[in-house]
Amino acid sequence: MEVALSSLRRAVHDFHFMAYKIDTENCVACGACVEACPEGAISEKDSVYSIDAAKCIDCASCESTCPNGAISAG
Repeated sequence: MEVALSSLRRAVHDFHFMAYKIDTENCVACGACVEACPEGAISEKDSVYSIDAAKCIDCASCESTCPNGAISAG
């Protein structure tokens, strides 16, 4: 069942991809987005956060969680 759900998510993702982006100038590196992402698509390196488009399922959890509005659909 999980494999089928994963395949369905990928198909929907490939069909309608919004590509959320993090504005590094507005990001204060609080990490709230990392905790909110159900797919683990957000990572941090040297206090700079980025979203892995291949893992992102466009759920907008990160966007609604960001206290500074630094995340938006691309």
